[in-house]
Amino acid sequence: MNQIAYIGPNGDLFTVAPDGSRQVRLTGSLGIGEGVSKDSQPQPLRMDEYYTWPTWSSDGTKLAASQVIT
Repeated sequence: MNQIAYIGPNGDLFTVAPDGSRQVRLTGSLGIGEGVSKDSQPQPLRMDEYYTWPTWSSDGTKLAASQVIT
């Protein structure tokens, strides 16, 4: 797979290629300026929900993460 998994500043889970290309958001909703029309309404930050501890399976084909809801 050769991808890096990380948690963004708003608590969403992303993958990205080692060179920084092909960034993909795996959780959360898209906001204005992230590939949606200007008629879309931005979603409020989910301060009580976030993801953490992303971990690849040993063969690199699956990704697990914990969702925390406070």
